[in-house]
Amino acid sequence: MKPSGAASYLVQYRNKEGRTRRLVLGKLGTLTPDQARKLAAEALRAVAEGDDPSAERRAVRGAISVADLCDLYLADARGRIKNSTLAMDRSRIETHVKPLIGRLTVRSLTAADIERMKADIVAGKTARPRNGRGGNATGGAATAARTMGMLGTILEYARTSLKIIKENPARGLKKPPDRKQGRFLRFEEISKLGHAMRAAEQVGENPVALAAIRLLLLTGLRRMEALALRYSSETVQPGASASKIPKAARSFGRSA
Repeated sequence: MKPSGAASYLVQYRNKEGRTRRLVLGKLGTLTPDQARKLAAEALRAVAEGDDPSAERRAVRGAISVADLCDLYLADARGRIKNSTLAMDRSRIETHVKPLIGRLTVRSLTAADIERMKADIVAGKTARPRNGRGGNATGGAATAARTMGMLGTILEYARTSLKIIKENPARGLKKPPDRKQGRFLRFEEISKLGHAMRAAEQVGENPVALAAIRLLLLTGLRRMEALALRYSSETVQPGASASKIPKAARSFGRSA
């Protein structure tokens, strides 16, 4: 039983060299007491025959590859993180991580290996067509930065949950700068967009999508800010203080 309240079943024994070993059988709630006793009896039977279950488990974990670790992480993360995030992580793993460092064992992975992976992604060595989607999966600094961040999370999972490594080799590594570029539409471009939207409206294009574009143009809201808005029947009375006016309405007032 840990101070945090997490509890596990374990069996303690001495191997043939007389060293005391502890083997975790499973977490409380995952196993019933009877199931834990059965596993403990099987482990002690193996010890009596000269085996060392704890050492064998450590050897298996020591030989696990980065590719296998990624698969374990994805399986464990299912249900804990959003499906969209999980799908993006899986895409980065299959496109960049596995081809570049997937064959390496987790324990042998070094910061230099991760730095080489970063350089290869930036150079576009893992760019390839997307299956069933338009365009290509490209490299670049932004892709390398996000892939490094994800890999750091996976290696932390290996350190804290699986106890495969004692140190995270990705910790402290510098990510390449994500050189996002953005600009504002010029007045003549806004005019062209307006003409295009009116033409699209006349031929029956999605009215909700067109309304959403108008909302973003008129309010200056970011996309996710607009998506997070909720309808309210409340009205703002004349002379109401700014603190009582919704943020979106204040933004609209400034933009208008």
